Amino acid sequence: MELLRRGPITTEQLAVFGHIVFTEAGSRPVVPGQLPSHYAPATRLVLVDDPTSFEARSGEKCGLLAWRSSAGASQFVETRLLSSRQDLREAAANLFRYLRELDQLNLDLIVAEKLPEEGLGAAIMDRLVRASSAGKAR
Repeated sequence: MELLRRGPITTEQLAVFGHIVFTEAGSRPVVPGQLPSHYAPATRLVLVDDPTSFEARSGEKCGLLAWRSSAGASQFVETRLLSSRQDLREAAANLFRYLRELDQLNLDLIVAEKLPEEGLGAAIMDRLVRASSAGKAR
């Protein structure tokens, strides 16, 4: 079975029907969302394992897209928590709305906390990696 990108039906769920192979997009995408920057906000986005240890540059206004609690992340001027219960379906439902909200706040940087890359978390991380690929390296 050939997959073009991860989605709400997980790799684990599809694997019961056969071997799964991921196809890379190449230069001519055949479905929406295959370009590396497809999901990118205008504001540069970086992925971090632990937002509480993230240090913003002096004078830099940063927003946080959090997976776990945003407690202890006072260095961010705005925070959006994908799911207070750490529910991957809720996080997926909130992802693009929260990215758009943070993108519209005139921030210098959006910091997104990594999610577990299992089940639906893998699809969410795929979107976040693509969103971060359009920005400059930090």
